[in-house]
Amino acid sequence: MPFLTYLDPGTTDPVDHVNRDADLGWLRQSLYSFLRAPDKSRGRTVAILGERGIGKSTLAHKVIDELREQHAATTLFLVIDCRRFRNQRKVYHAIAVEAIKQLGFRADVDQAMLATARLLEAIASMDTVKQSALHERLTSFKQAVKLSGERSLLKHLGINYDINIERGGKHIDSLEGSIHFEGSRLREAVVAFFEDLRAHQGYDAIVVLDNLDELDHEAIAEEQDREALLAEIDSLLGLALAPIGLVLTVRTYFASSLTRAVDGNRVLHRLANPDHVAIVERRLAREPAELRTLFDDANCGAYIEGLAARAPTPFALLKWFNYLAQNELHASADIEQNLRGLARDQFATVKLEVLERVVAAFEDPDSPVVVDALLAACGDNRMIFKQLLRYQIVLPVDFWHPTEFTLSPDLHFMCAAKAS
Repeated sequence: MPFLTYLDPGTTDPVDHVNRDADLGWLRQSLYSFLRAPDKSRGRTVAILGERGIGKSTLAHKVIDELREQHAATTLFLVIDCRRFRNQRKVYHAIAVEAIKQLGFRADVDQAMLATARLLEAIASMDTVKQSALHERLTSFKQAVKLSGERSLLKHLGINYDINIERGGKHIDSLEGSIHFEGSRLREAVVAFFEDLRAHQGYDAIVVLDNLDELDHEAIAEEQDREALLAEIDSLLGLALAPIGLVLTVRTYFASSLTRAVDGNRVLHRLANPDHVAIVERRLAREPAELRTLFDDANCGAYIEGLAARAPTPFALLKWFNYLAQNELHASADIEQNLRGLARDQFATVKLEVLERVVAAFEDPDSPVVVDALLAACGDNRMIFKQLLRYQIVLPVDFWHPTEFTLSPDLHFMCAAKAS
């Protein structure tokens, strides 16, 4: 039962990247053009689009790693995985934390700039707080007032919240009331921080909001939740106003929410079968020798080719192969039947017969099916349909108007079985 280290479908290690040279070149040159621009006051925002598991994150990480090698001395590279957060506030806090990490080890960084980053982190960690308690906490960041020039972050805090970190103890004790740090104003504080970083320290910043569509995927089930999420996304996209290079990796069905903020986008399409084979073979080549020998025979090679031809995305391919390898089924003839065990394990609370009826509703897994057909496959049980949404068994064509759906790439193997 070989458990493979490098077959993890969730990894975004750039060393695992295969092909997509034109897409790499597009993103690389987009960010190069920002870094070389004489005027960065507006910044530049680009989006990498594609279906679930197509390789958006891996491509972005590869380009960021390349740029980091050349520009690390003068640029912060802040990569935020939005799957870890539920709202814009948490994303802003993560940006501040990453900025502190990267500024903290640099010998040339002015301590006033580092104090400003810590001030931003403190503000972003709060929701509603008493004014006296807030000012008492912020006095530890008084070094930020030494920042020369405009000091945009401190100006923002003073204008919008009447926060003055130079207040004395007696004045602090007399403060009454509370301050609520609302999301869009926090975003303005982040924009102000990047303006300070550029004006005072002379640093550029590249910010990657990876998996932006996963900020709260479960919001798809209810219209009011989608509306609340759209407000969060719209506010986050206001980071395009900062003097930064902003990269978004987003599933295609989320794209209609991006049009106003994005300067350019690139859609990733399905890789060719030989590229899929190369993805598996390159990862197997990194495994220990005693494990590699288990995959050397001709049957396994043919099996990988068969999987590669069926898989719509690298993520689905790696998930399938990893499961089959762990269960010593990686050279067995019946791919579709063997992968049914993966479906049972992955979607544990959805009965296999329900999955089969859902798959049967799709003549073509890439062609959309209306919601009524999927409800019928669920026996008109809306709770079961919500399970399909929660597990991402079916995926919307348009997240914001979910009336048509396609089948999760993870389950395309069941369509192959239906066709046969």
